[in-house]
Amino acid sequence: MNRDFLALGLGSVGAAFVGSFPVDSSPPRTAVVARSGGRSQGAILAYVGSRITRLSAIREIWPFDRIEFGLAVFTLLAVVFVGTAFGVLVAIVLAILERTRISARPPLMTLGRMAGTTSWVPIAPSAPTAAETPPAALVLDAEGIDDIDFTGAASVASVAGLLEKKGVAFAIARLHTEQMPEAVTPERLGLRGIRVFPTVEAAVESLMPKGG
Repeated sequence: MNRDFLALGLGSVGAAFVGSFPVDSSPPRTAVVARSGGRSQGAILAYVGSRITRLSAIREIWPFDRIEFGLAVFTLLAVVFVGTAFGVLVAIVLAILERTRISARPPLMTLGRMAGTTSWVPIAPSAPTAAETPPAALVLDAEGIDDIDFTGAASVASVAGLLEKKGVAFAIARLHTEQMPEAVTPERLGLRGIRVFPTVEAAVESLMPKGG
């Protein structure tokens, strides 16, 4: 047994000189447990797992985000019953899918003019289509959009066409076209005429019915 630990120490010292990883000591530790009278083969692993698993932290996730709580529990179970590598892989894949879902379905917010200013701020987390009376015009604030692909451009054009059929004027404010592909033009987005404005205020004033 002493020879095992001596070899383990020499191996780790040698690894330090060549920049390698420390030598694994699982076999010697297992032998020590066996000679000490240990009978459970997974006792050490169970003990280590209980020390690195913070159940209190997992419980704190529940009131914060139930979806994230579910991902954490599922990952924990995958690590316990399948393996660490697979569990970590599952956690990464699920996290990417969850972030993609959130990015693909951002919440719609209605903007309202702040009293006494020309600034427009969110007033309610509801979609414009939920309004009691149909709007005469719709302005899309594109400040947070720094890129758009073919599918996104086609979707905007489809919405613009639908609004035109319903008699609703449509415009885009604060669209950063200089950061987008050259093919992304107002015409490609379904905007007839000059319907891209530098500010939300300018777009609203342009589309506001005369005398409104």
